[in-house]
Amino acid sequence: MSLFSNQFKEKEWNQFFTFGFKCTREYLANGLHESKDKNYQLKALAREIEGVGEDADGLVFSWIVEYCGNAVKNHKAGQSEDDIYKLFSEQRAEYCDIWNQKRLIDGLWQFCEGRTNSYEYNSHKKGKTKSDKRDLKGPKGKQRPHITITESRKQSH
Repeated sequence: MSLFSNQFKEKEWNQFFTFGFKCTREYLANGLHESKDKNYQLKALAREIEGVGEDADGLVFSWIVEYCGNAVKNHKAGQSEDDIYKLFSEQRAEYCDIWNQKRLIDGLWQFCEGRTNSYEYNSHKKGKTKSDKRDLKGPKGKQRPHITITESRKQSH
């Protein structure tokens, strides 16, 4: 039965409106409940990072997830942002025209700040913003921003 068909009788409309009012009353009394469905939260985070549209196919997000897992194991001292982008451009060259280095690093930051994962971005640095977590390495005058991904000590929600 379609909602906007002539088949809806008075009884069905009353049930429909009663359900809607019960939902509204529940929301006003208790607010929104956080979803415990991590899969949904990861998909929402992927949409937030990649956006929507034909270029938002999840492959850059999956690259970020994979990179974080590998970085924890293989790059304990961190990597420069340049080296991270170089690796990305070698593995996902077809995305480099829409994913420049800044956008990729911002996406990496967003992913690590998301509550649905188990990684931290430069956890050895104090602060809550990307600027606070900036880590420069190298000789004076030739310092480059570095990112160290570690396993999270955050509590899972």
